[in-house]
Amino acid sequence: MGFFILAALGEFSRRSSGEGGGIFFFLVALFIFLRIRATEIAVTNKRFIYKRGVLFRKIDEFGIKQIEGVSVAQGPFARLFNYGTVNVRGTGVGHVRVKSVEDPFGLRSALTQTRLDPAT
Repeated sequence: MGFFILAALGEFSRRSSGEGGGIFFFLVALFIFLRIRATEIAVTNKRFIYKRGVLFRKIDEFGIKQIEGVSVAQGPFARLFNYGTVNVRGTGVGHVRVKSVEDPFGLRSALTQTRLDPAT
């Protein structure tokens, strides 16, 4: 995804004098916007649900009792803008990587608190 954005910006800078660069930049921005809007994350007292996809839909779902661990990965740029990747590991169900989530420590906290006290 990062390479695609850099390629798009490079193409935009080469063609900035014509309309082609503006249209290409608009299409890339539209794709990123739709990708963000088509992502849903839910934490209930029984399940963790992660849905994503614009044209093709992928849904990952864990029972709260199946979650074994939650970790967060953030680089310096991600720390500055408060986003990151949350890795959720489950017993017998593998793992889910939630990329570019806003407030990753908030999601980790919600999952950990719900796992330890599912009545809330």
